[in-house]
Amino acid sequence: MNKILKFIKSLGLEIDEEIIKVIRTVGILKIILGIVGFFIIQNLVSSFGSEDDLFKFYSISILVLIISLVLLSQELKAVSKIKFLIDSGGQILALLISLVFTVTLIYWIITWVIDAFNWVINLFS
Repeated sequence: MNKILKFIKSLGLEIDEEIIKVIRTVGILKIILGIVGFFIIQNLVSSFGSEDDLFKFYSISILVLIISLVLLSQELKAVSKIKFLIDSGGQILALLISLVFTVTLIYWIITWVIDAFNWVINLFS
């Protein structure tokens, strides 16, 4: 773990102490296995599955990532910069999801009203 962090610092990249704590909490092996596993499964799904299967895979991956970030956020200090970043990102993501659902609901209601109106017109004509 320390060798990897020293290598990253030798590249001229600065790592915040909170990021180092998060990496140590999760573990570098789990992070690497998660990334490699994601790309292997993505390759298999794209090779043998349809576009719908790939969409389902990305949807499930996003849900797992959100749940993991929420659980990780619970372990961090209340004044942590990473916790603030995760919480802010979560709020933005929740806003985007709610906007998509709202627009979809409005579209569904409008099409339902138009279909009902057309049904009534066809009934009396």
